[in-house]
Amino acid sequence: MLKNIWRRLKIDLNAKDLLVKIEDNRRKMVELGLSSSFLDERVVKMSYELDKLLNKYDEVAYRNGKR
Repeated sequence: MLKNIWRRLKIDLNAKDLLVKIEDNRRKMVELGLSSSFLDERVVKMSYELDKLLNKYDEVAYRNGKR
């Protein structure tokens, strides 16, 4: 039972950490895109990283039953 509680807590913490990273990445990507171009190679790379973070969050949320 304690193992399940610890697992759920760990998943919840991972989800919150991912949400913070997602928002930070999104904000930086938009700022860079507005100051340069959304076709800038750096913005495209940040978009790719954001996509990976969103997919990871989706996996964590699915495992935690929040999807």
